[in-house]
Amino acid sequence: MEPNHTKSSDTYAADISSIREAQVRIKPFAQQTPVLTSDTLDSIAGRKLYFKCECFQKGGAFKFRGACNAIFSLDDDQATKGVVTHSSGNHAAALSLAAKLRGIPAYIVIPKDAPKCKVANVKRYGGQVIFSEPSMQSREDTANKVLQDTGAVLVPSSNDRRIISGQGTISLEFLEQASDIDTLIVPISGGGMISGVALAAKAINPAIRILAAEPLGANDAFQSKSNGRITKLSEVNTIADGLRAFLGDLTWPIVRDLVDDVIVVDDMEPNHTKSSDCYAADISSIRAAQVRIKPFAQQTPVLTSDTLDSIAGRKLYFKCECFQKGGAFKFRGACNAIFSLDDDQATKGVVTHSSGNHAAALSLAANLRGIPAYIVVPKDAPKCKVANVKRYGGHVIFSEPSMQSREDTANKVLQDTGAVLVPSSNDGRIISGQGTISLEFLEQASEIDTLIVPISGGGMISGVALAAKAINPAIRILAAEPLGANDAFQSKSNGKITKLSEVNTIADGLRAFLGNLTWPIVRDLVDDVIVVDDKEIIQAMKLCYEILKIAVEPSGAIGLAAVLSDGFRKNPVYSECNHIGIVLSGGNVDLGVLWNSFDK
Repeated sequence: MEPNHTKSSDTYAADISSIREAQVRIKPFAQQTPVLTSDTLDSIAGRKLYFKCECFQKGGAFKFRGACNAIFSLDDDQATKGVVTHSSGNHAAALSLAAKLRGIPAYIVIPKDAPKCKVANVKRYGGQVIFSEPSMQSREDTANKVLQDTGAVLVPSSNDRRIISGQGTISLEFLEQASDIDTLIVPISGGGMISGVALAAKAINPAIRILAAEPLGANDAFQSKSNGRITKLSEVNTIADGLRAFLGDLTWPIVRDLVDDVIVVDDMEPNHTKSSDCYAADISSIRAAQVRIKPFAQQTPVLTSDTLDSIAGRKLYFKCECFQKGGAFKFRGACNAIFSLDDDQATKGVVTHSSGNHAAALSLAANLRGIPAYIVVPKDAPKCKVANVKRYGGHVIFSEPSMQSREDTANKVLQDTGAVLVPSSNDGRIISGQGTISLEFLEQASEIDTLIVPISGGGMISGVALAAKAINPAIRILAAEPLGANDAFQSKSNGKITKLSEVNTIADGLRAFLGNLTWPIVRDLVDDVIVVDDKEIIQAMKLCYEILKIAVEPSGAIGLAAVLSDGFRKNPVYSECNHIGIVLSGGNVDLGVLWNSFDK
């Protein structure tokens, strides 16, 4: 009896029935590929692994399953006229081979710059090669002309019911050969294979997890899942040239609904990644953010000082986010959020309520994309901060000073404009953008064993912690927080988000509270919170100016203040922290406040 967990073909382009039919259809031609195991790889992965070796399939790849099903699905009249596709890869070879087995023509449109070995492979299997210009438009136009001239049947490489059903036969075999599998990891490109695999596997075992594996330089599936709609990239760049296609209108709904997560890896990926099932961001989304913001954000320098090393009794490394565009780390998250928007969302603009670095950063990032940024600013905000928002092109809307008024005003702007809300910290896009600090920092100073990061709403430290712990699970993450706004310290102590009735600190950039997305990351991955008073912050600002020759606002200096504090020296981990990375978070310095601080 067929399990009753399948989706009907009314919902998707294929289903378990069409996949079982494909299995019968291709059985005389396709190989049942072996499943291999390896104790060594199990040990490295810390999991039991099973490898379905589609490299041993006819034609050298899984593509033969779908191509064979498509070819032998044709009725005799269709078959006589042959098939056509545009491809230079495995699909071209597979379709040529399947057509040869049925004794019908296969017209293969190949871009003229395709490697000679791929052209030779198509010809070896009997395909008739028609060259096109390299552009996708030329490939499609050429294929359409062949269709008109021959009356042949178009067989796309992925976005086709017959292809999806044929590839789904992988699951039927795999789960029979290794029935204890609880997770399947499948490469994703156009989505034909993972769609068929997911449909069949979920029908056989609804509890099975389906994970897509995708290269960072071609992470359209990850972005599509994040955005809730098909997202195509302007360019792709990966060594995995077989994974450069985009999802189609038939594969996307299946990927959207049945693929549990997309794991993004770069071309030299370490094996410490975390799953986004746990948190609002992960190493994959942070690496994706790095690619997204690279054309816009600065790679900020790391400075050292023998004098400060001597004072601290530790080797210190300063990541100078005060040199970031917009003057602060906030630009990373804002830029990632802005350039994550699809075109329809972007046209309507973005809105936030802030008078600080996030307001300026969002304004600048929106300006770079050429879209509006509506910034709700409390009417008592310093004039210099309002001027900064306007300087970067933000549209200022004033509210009353209270948080309720700020939120109400922002909500009204959202209703009036249809713009997208971009919070300052409690947002996966923001967390991922800020996490790029770790990717740079630990490449610039790989010997770091401890990172000290300012904490407020938790966006930066969440991203920094996620990325750093993925790269080096043993690294310590310490938060630096002012005594007059020590909600993170109290939250960690209480085991739940704890908001203060009032805050009082010179570090006005650290007065926000943790949110529901940042708190779990801070709770689990931040090893401790170092609390310092305003006098210690002011002294650290002075040292930054006198020794590093960098003027930072109080929030930017708090990391150094924490390192030099008595509280840190009394901390049990102090003796183990020998190479300490400090994020100078930057900020838009109000010189009046700066001088008053030094006077104190």
